[in-house]
Amino acid sequence: MSTMTLVQAIVRSCDLPVIAAGGIMDGNAIAAMMKLGATGVQLGTAFVLCPESAANAAYRAALKNHAAAGTEMTAAISGRPARCLSNAFCRYTRGIPREAIPDYPLAYSLGKDLAAAAAAQGEHGFGAQWAGQGAVLAREMAAAELVKILITEYHAAQ
Repeated sequence: MSTMTLVQAIVRSCDLPVIAAGGIMDGNAIAAMMKLGATGVQLGTAFVLCPESAANAAYRAALKNHAAAGTEMTAAISGRPARCLSNAFCRYTRGIPREAIPDYPLAYSLGKDLAAAAAAQGEHGFGAQWAGQGAVLAREMAAAELVKILITEYHAAQ
């Protein structure tokens, strides 16, 4: 279900504050979520390319190339379903049934060890490269500058 559809469904079914998250990459998307009734928004992937992010060089490189156009849901990396860049780990684990994947945090610990071993061999596609569907829209700039731009875009879209 898209964030847009999910926000509308939740706003209609409860009186609690709704924080929209998922695929929100610019001020236009922030304004759209607020117009749908969200109380606030949370952006994650939008900040991965900021120098303040803890993302490693391989994750940043993957986000800046064609890999960012392909994201997928997987539980294999952490034991919980999450969206990430479609990488070697995703391809390798696609055929593993969900019930065969250990629960979090065991799967995540094993995944980090596998990613480290693979990186030591020069293969960086086994890391937890979390990314939303809007990954191709990520912008590389300081977080403070990105926040200023998001605010400007949001006001322009209202």
